[in-house]
Amino acid sequence: ERDLGFGLAATMRATIGQMVLVAVAVHPTFDRVARLDFAVSPQSPISHSLYLELFSGGKSNLILTDASLEIKACGRQTSPTKNARAIRTGDLYSGPPVPKDQLLPAADEAAADFAGRIRETGER
Repeated sequence: ERDLGFGLAATMRATIGQMVLVAVAVHPTFDRVARLDFAVSPQSPISHSLYLELFSGGKSNLILTDASLEIKACGRQTSPTKNARAIRTGDLYSGPPVPKDQLLPAADEAAADFAGRIRETGER
């Protein structure tokens, strides 16, 4: 893992420093993951999001994305060998993987499909 905190601060200042915070959301499964959405004005479309991932064991991170979820900067870049997912500048952001015991079936999901999704999660 490489610590790029200074690069993150400079990129945040350059991209969202003059923008307006227009929305805040908490991840539906992880109460320790939040998204802050920024736009040029309150009426403008969201152009950047800042994800705050607050986990124990030195796994916390700040991740800045553009509207297409491309990672523009992050506090810590990780490779898929050290983490369940890669977090690198230029990649698309995806939230943390959901633990198997927190997966819930969709309202219209068949039992066999849900069981298959649980098996797939265990293979990661």
